[in-house]
Amino acid sequence: MDEQNSALFPFGYGLSYTTFSYSPLELSAMRLSADALNHEAEALHVSTTVKNSGRRAGDEIVELYLRMRGTSIALPVRELKGFRRITLAPGESQQVDFAISRMN
Repeated sequence: MDEQNSALFPFGYGLSYTTFSYSPLELSAMRLSADALNHEAEALHVSTTVKNSGRRAGDEIVELYLRMRGTSIALPVRELKGFRRITLAPGESQQVDFAISRMN
């Protein structure tokens, strides 16, 4: 709350020599109760397909952020819930899956 709300790195930091495209997110369920997450060890799976749409091989860091709405507890605006580093050749694509459960 008392820290600056500015970028940690300058614009363009970490850019690669290729471009990537993402498919729309896919969810394993449209609704999942808190009870199911707390007692059944059930997870919500979020996935997307990442494609190297450029002409060179490259690495991409796929990040998943969540935001809580309607809570009385002070939480970050966005919370990093997972990330994966993938390497793709030109034209190659890969599906990336994140599991959101009570444990994370």
